Amino acid sequence: MAQLTNTDKHAYINTTPSAAATYARVGEGVTGITPANNPITDTKHYVNHQNPTTKVLGTAKQFALALERYKGDDANDYIAGLSEKIGTDIVTDMVFVDHHDVALETAKPAKKYEVTVIVNNDGSIVGGGAMDMDVAIHVNGDPVAGTFNESTLAFTPDA
Repeated sequence: MAQLTNTDKHAYINTTPSAAATYARVGEGVTGITPANNPITDTKHYVNHQNPTTKVLGTAKQFALALERYKGDDANDYIAGLSEKIGTDIVTDMVFVDHHDVALETAKPAKKYEVTVIVNNDGSIVGGGAMDMDVAIHVNGDPVAGTFNESTLAFTPDA
């Protein structure tokens, strides 16, 4: 049994969504990637119960990114370049890799998500500080389970 840390899960973003996937690791300048499952619920209060019953029908998963602008980092440059864009221009995919099992060097467990990347703030200008960005990444549809080869940066879906 081991405690997992921030380096035990890697995030990759596809920087060429209209062509063959080119994944760049999300990391430089990123101070936090916070997932939120945002469950979609249906609550009913039946007449024969004192309290309501809630069922989870699905999730509207999203990730909040807190990052500083780092020019020259592929993932950071790609995300910053989505500022003020709309529609299909901000749709790509991301892969989240369980990196903690080093024995699986070329086939690490992963999930791939189609995502919409919304740049809420492309860089606050604060005296003496870094240009902080605020980004919301919304998941579209269901994730695809598979494996990720961190040497070749290739995702392989499960059969």
